[in-house]
Amino acid sequence: MNHPFQKPMPENALPPEEVIIEDLRVEPWEDMTRLKIFVKISPFQKPANLHFELFNQEKKKLTEVAIIENTEIQFVFTIHLKSTAETGEYQLKASLDYGEDFGVTNSKTINFSLLS
Repeated sequence: MNHPFQKPMPENALPPEEVIIEDLRVEPWEDMTRLKIFVKISPFQKPANLHFELFNQEKKKLTEVAIIENTEIQFVFTIHLKSTAETGEYQLKASLDYGEDFGVTNSKTINFSLLS
């Protein structure tokens, strides 16, 4: 039985060990308490788990997000910060994880600046 939210598999779908994070971008909301995260991964045969970690310029982890068995190739989500983000350098780490079968198959890290 198919999952009710699972879409038909694209012809160019890749096996887990070949799926990559193609694009990762961050845009702050005007209130500086939220960040929009834009993600694009390659077409896949099997949904992956995605993990995101946000660090400040002192390399302190500010927050983390897990998306389990993602079904989308391209999506946007919002990270809520505990307080208003300070001006400075930040780092977002993303990883694709297929659990015990394949483990982490791909990761991407981006650095970005927030200006007041």
